[in-house]
Amino acid sequence: MESLKYFNTNNKRIMVALSFALLLLVTTTLTGSFSLQIIKPAMAKKNNNLITTADIADDAVTSPKIKDGEIKTSDIADNTITGDDVSPAFMVRKTLNDDAAGNAKGWNPGDPDNFQDYSILDSDIATGPTSVDTTFVNVMLRQDPEGNINCWVNSIFPNGGGFFMECSNPPPGGAVLDYTIMTLPSNVVASSAPVSSSSSSSATLSNPFSSLGEH
Repeated sequence: MESLKYFNTNNKRIMVALSFALLLLVTTTLTGSFSLQIIKPAMAKKNNNLITTADIADDAVTSPKIKDGEIKTSDIADNTITGDDVSPAFMVRKTLNDDAAGNAKGWNPGDPDNFQDYSILDSDIATGPTSVDTTFVNVMLRQDPEGNINCWVNSIFPNGGGFFMECSNPPPGGAVLDYTIMTLPSNVVASSAPVSSSSSSSATLSNPFSSLGEH
């Protein structure tokens, strides 16, 4: 009886092994791929091996699968981030022409009633009292044949939605205004060192790209 029981157990093991081999053969024949690929990630984890790029299907990694703060500066190749990769919520460039659309935004060069000071409307500048602390605007004037006109931003509207700018000389009619809006976190520059006659404080600036992680 013991011999018969042993024979039956062995027989079952052989049948299971043959069934598994047959399944692999059928899968390989129908799909042209080896079905062990299905369990390859599990085998890699079991053997403490890294899952390589070849193990990950194209377009399979999505944003929710990336842990916050895990993409470091060293993970990004030099000269690979372009303007298309930057969120408009962080930085955006605008152009105002001397036309109906630009005039409606407050840009009206050559107007004798408004020849040096301009109030530019822009909804991309955050509204609210904190906008003056988090928004920075740089301006540049094009089509200045003499090259002697400098323009700068005086301030952001108190409640956002635009900015005040001034020019050293009246811009000519047809001049084009380019400007860049940057929205950065507000950081107060302060020193934690005690104040004394023999010590001096130095400003410490936080990195606006710190969300990418350390080098």
